[in-house]
Amino acid sequence: FGVRYAEDIFLQRNLEDLKKQFNNFDFTLTVSRPQQDWPGTKGRVTEHIKKTPMPLNGRFFLCGSPEMVKEIRSILQEERQIPKDRIHFEVW
Repeated sequence: FGVRYAEDIFLQRNLEDLKKQFNNFDFTLTVSRPQQDWPGTKGRVTEHIKKTPMPLNGRFFLCGSPEMVKEIRSILQEERQIPKDRIHFEVW
């Protein structure tokens, strides 16, 4: 889950609740333009997705700018061999 600035974070509590409720759900909050005191993951989601272990039988839900969604879909399909039917997306 990536945002540019920490103040752009939304639904974090909902995602944390889902992670507690479902052992097959996970997310990492990533801020691409953090302030110096940001304690969490920094950088673009696309940087982190390349080095994050992913199950081939998982489902992936993408939402965001057309460029970001296209780049992540390419990483998942071409580099990670995730089948297209396991990748769900919406651009805005």
